Amino acid sequence: MKKFIILFSALALTFVSCSSDDDGGSNDPFVGNWRYFTSYEDGVEDPLDDCESQDTFVISSNGTFVSTLHDEFGGDCQVDVTVNGTWENLGNNTYSTTSDGDTYVQQVEFEDNKMYLDEIDGGVVYRDVFIRQ
Repeated sequence: MKKFIILFSALALTFVSCSSDDDGGSNDPFVGNWRYFTSYEDGVEDPLDDCESQDTFVISSNGTFVSTLHDEFGGDCQVDVTVNGTWENLGNNTYSTTSDGDTYVQQVEFEDNKMYLDEIDGGVVYRDVFIRQ
């Protein structure tokens, strides 16, 4: 289930990293390099494994993103999926992302160098936390 939520989050808010020089001085908190930091299920931390903690999201100020998700294959952590797409700030911490013809809209919270994404699935609240790199 966690990989499904991670993939949904990746598609819903696939993050593309850029250095501060590459972001064109964007003040949008969504823009930047993000790494999957931790997750919660109904408020209880569900620690990431070493491979999941390598998942990254790169959000560019030009409205594009790249998400790289990892999984374990034969005992080695390897890139499983790379997703490219576009994003738009809809205001009030609401963002739209589009990849492979699918568009998702999600509320995002920012605090210091962290970004929080909440998802409710079957009555269970999942919270994914990303940390700015």
